[in-house]
Amino acid sequence: MANEIKSNDNNSNQRQQQRMAIILLIITMFGCFLYMKFTDFLVIALQSQLQINGDPNDFTKNWQDPPIPITIDAYIFSIDNPQEFASGHSRAKIREMGPYSYRLAIHKEIVSFEDDNRIVTFFDVQKFYFKNHESHGQLSDRVNVLNFPAYAMANMVRGMIASMPFSFGLNPIVFSLVSLLFLTHGESMIKQNLTAGQLLNGYPFRILDTIDRLAAPLRLFGIELPDTGMPDNKFGFLWTKNGTKNGPYQTYTGQDGTDLLRMVTFKGQYQLDFYDNDECNALNGTEGSTLGLNVHRDRYYYLFTHDLCRSLNVIYQQDTWVNGFHTYRFGPDRNAFAAPRKNPLNRCFCRHMDNENLCDGIFDLSKCLAGAPLAYSFPHFLYAHSDIRTNVENMRPSENRHRAYIDVDPITGSPFNGVDKIQINALLEPIPYLSGYSDVRSTILPLLWMQKSAKIDDKLSGELRLALYPIYAVYIIIYLLFFGGFSLLTIHIARWSYQSYKIRTNRTMMTNVVNTTDEKKPPSRSSSTEPLYQQQQHNHQVFRLIINNNQSK
Repeated sequence: MANEIKSNDNNSNQRQQQRMAIILLIITMFGCFLYMKFTDFLVIALQSQLQINGDPNDFTKNWQDPPIPITIDAYIFSIDNPQEFASGHSRAKIREMGPYSYRLAIHKEIVSFEDDNRIVTFFDVQKFYFKNHESHGQLSDRVNVLNFPAYAMANMVRGMIASMPFSFGLNPIVFSLVSLLFLTHGESMIKQNLTAGQLLNGYPFRILDTIDRLAAPLRLFGIELPDTGMPDNKFGFLWTKNGTKNGPYQTYTGQDGTDLLRMVTFKGQYQLDFYDNDECNALNGTEGSTLGLNVHRDRYYYLFTHDLCRSLNVIYQQDTWVNGFHTYRFGPDRNAFAAPRKNPLNRCFCRHMDNENLCDGIFDLSKCLAGAPLAYSFPHFLYAHSDIRTNVENMRPSENRHRAYIDVDPITGSPFNGVDKIQINALLEPIPYLSGYSDVRSTILPLLWMQKSAKIDDKLSGELRLALYPIYAVYIIIYLLFFGGFSLLTIHIARWSYQSYKIRTNRTMMTNVVNTTDEKKPPSRSSSTEPLYQQQQHNHQVFRLIINNNQSK
C-alpha cells in the first residue's frame, strides 16, 4: 500500500516537472524570437519618426542642420623646388603644411515634396569658418603650388584645338596668344609665395576679368562663354564650395515604406551622364547622411557624393563603441579607386586603358568637371600604384592616418563618428608651344588633401541616452526573458534529470534487496504449503461438526 502511494506521488511530481519544463520552454522560445527580431520590431516602430516631412519633426530638423560638429582640416602640399620641377629637371619635392582647420556648417534647403510626400527635393549648402586656434598653421603661410586655374584654362584650349581640323597648324598660333595673355597677367605655371588663405579661400584670377571684357560684344549676339565654375572670377579650393548650392537632390523621405534618403535624381537626372556605362552612372545608395535603416554587417552600402561625381561603396570593417554607443564601422574598399584589372567595375572610370597603372588608386574627375584636369585619391596616394607615388617625393601613405571610415548606429544608420579623407591632384602634362608649360614632366601632382571629421559630443550623447532609455529597458527585459528563461530551463532539466536518476536508483536497490531475501529464506507454510494446510483445517472442522450433530440426536 505504501509503495502504491509513493508511486503515485512520483508520477504526480513527474507531471508537474513536465508542465514546468513546457512553460519554461515556451518562455525561452518567445524570448528568443523577440531577441532575434528586436531590431526589426524597433525599426518598424521608429519608421514613423525617422522620416523627412514638411512639418519638421526632430529627425528632419537634425537632418537639415546636423547638430554634430564638423571639422575640415586642409593639408597643403607646397613644392620646394618650383624652378627645377617646372623645367622638367627633377621630380616635385613635396612638403605637407597644415592642417588649416575650418568649421563646416551644412544646411539642407528643402524645395518641395512630391509623390504624396514620398520624395523630397532639396539643395545642399555648405559654409566654412576658419578655426585659428585649432589650426597648426596660419592662413598667412607662404606656399608654392601649381597655378591650377591657368593650367586648366590652357588644358581646355588644347582640348578645343584638338577637336578642330588642322590642329597641328593651329597649336603654335593659338598658344602664342595664350602665352602672351599669361605673360601680361603674370601667370606662370607655379604660383610662388601664395598664401594658404588665398589657396583655400580664393584669390582673383584676373585673366577671366579680361576675357569677360573681350567677350562683352559676343553677348550682344546671345553668345555666352562656358561657365568656369569660379564665382566672381576667383579661384580657391574652398571658395568654389563656400555658400554655393549643390544639387538639387531628390531622395525618398522614408514615408510609406520607402528607403530613407535613397537617391532618386540629381540635378533632375535619374542617372549621371559622365561615363559610358550605366553601372558607373547609377545613383546608388543614399545622399550621405545615413546608410539607411537597420544596417547589417554583411551588406554593401553606397553613398552618392557630389564631389566625387559617383556613388562610392563602403564595406563593414569592425564593431566599435562611440561615447558608450555600440556602432558598426564602415569604410571605402581599398580597391575603390583601383585599376580595372583589380576592380572591373572601375573600367568606365579609367581614361588610360593603355596604361592601367595611371588609373590604379586614382579617380579621374575631368569627365564631370568640364575637362578640368583634376583627380581624387586617398591621401599620400594610399593604395595607389608605386609609379604614381614615386613620381613625386615625400609621399608617406599610412593606413592608420589616411584611411577613411564612418561609425554608424545599426538601427538608424546615422553616423556617430566618422572621418572622410580625400586628396586632390592635378593631372599634369606638358603643353607644347606654351611658354613655361612645355617642359614639365607628366605627373599626377598632389595639391592638397582634406579631412572631414565629425563625432557626437557629450551633450548630444546625453540627449540620445535619455531618448533611448525606454528602448534600453525593453531590450533588457527581452534579454532577461530569453537568457533568464533559457538558464531556468537548463537548471530545471538538470534537476529533473537528477531526481529521476535517484528514483530509478532507489527502485533498483529495493528490487535487489527483495530478490536477495527470497533466495536465502527456507520454504514455510506461509509460502508454498499455506494453501494446502488451510484446506485441511477447513475439512477437519466440517467433519467435527457432523459428528456433534449425530450425537445430539
